[in-house]
Amino acid sequence: MPIPRPRIAVEPAGPGEPGPWTGVDLGAAYAGSDAQLAESLREAAIRLNGREPAERIVVAVPDSWLDGGVDGARRREVVRRALADELGLPLLAVIGRSQALVASQASLEDGADGDPPYTVTACHLDDDALAFGRCEVTAAAAGPAIVLTGCQAGQAPPLSASFGAVMATALRTRLADDPAPADIGADAADSMAGLFAELGARRERLRAALSAGASNAVFFTVPVLGLPGTPPAQWVTAGEIKAGFDPLAAALTSAVRTFRSEVGPSACGRLVLTGPAAANPLAVELVRAEFAGRADAAGSVPVTVADVLAPARGAARVALPTSCYLRPAGTATVLVPEGSSSPARLGDTAVPAGSYRVGLWPGLTGAVLALLPAGGAPAILVALPTGEIAVTTPSLEAASAPPADSGRN
Repeated sequence: MPIPRPRIAVEPAGPGEPGPWTGVDLGAAYAGSDAQLAESLREAAIRLNGREPAERIVVAVPDSWLDGGVDGARRREVVRRALADELGLPLLAVIGRSQALVASQASLEDGADGDPPYTVTACHLDDDALAFGRCEVTAAAAGPAIVLTGCQAGQAPPLSASFGAVMATALRTRLADDPAPADIGADAADSMAGLFAELGARRERLRAALSAGASNAVFFTVPVLGLPGTPPAQWVTAGEIKAGFDPLAAALTSAVRTFRSEVGPSACGRLVLTGPAAANPLAVELVRAEFAGRADAAGSVPVTVADVLAPARGAARVALPTSCYLRPAGTATVLVPEGSSSPARLGDTAVPAGSYRVGLWPGLTGAVLALLPAGGAPAILVALPTGEIAVTTPSLEAASAPPADSGRN
């Protein structure tokens, strides 16, 4: 499956405020290499430069990159280096996709969920990954703070379970005899975003057709999804949507149960779903029932279905001054002098001589210290586990005198 392009959303500035603020969504999982990630961000920057220059940019990344491990921190460093260092863009923060999805919800502003704190479980039902993240929304002086408290690595569904791809294939089949079929595009999740929004608007019609079809198959022939300007005869039917969901059901059930076993069976709170399959009421009810722990969960767990651009919009909202965000620590500089008989060590990691800027990537189970060498060399990443970490300074017995500012931090 091709690697999807980052999705971009822009929030206009408020009266008298600089702006606009831009959100970039990398998806629930990212299977590409670091080099591919950097290149996709450079391409996204071209799209960004085609609009009014952003005042601030926030990038939503897979939740698993915030687990506290070095691999996730390395990925976040790729984002920071490509956008901030190479392109000079105003990168404000790199946050988890679940945080961005939760931030996209208007209830954070109107108090629909009641006063903080409360729990929101983000459900990412993408074609390339099924992933879940749990967030706690707490009160803060500058507005609601969204803290990621649990996540899992995206579970790739079988190709046959890619709901967006199944729907795109069904539409292409219906349009095969059309002399000028509409271009659905290779990236079903992007090019069909409007279609899935339309399907979401017709959710009750689809729900009724699927329910009636259980006792009378004729209702499975009801057309429910089509390209603009095409006759209903070329639309996807309720039966095709059910058939497209059946392969996804087992993978989705497994993903939810894996998440609950890893994060814990505590109250899921409100559910927010995004992704192509989130437009299907069968997926919504399955997820609701699994998180509620029983099959008759209809109405017992509040569910919001957001469109596929919601994480990007939420990231843009996080860029607003009143929002809470995560960012690397400041720009303190540490100098490791040259000429020592042994290198400096931070825990088990050797630190070559040179000047370093210091960054910190916080995560669920700890943090990762980033030593950023002068001159743009790759960062040295050191996991900071709970407890103490040994710092060994180099022996300077055979070294020339260090520069006067070598002891500054």
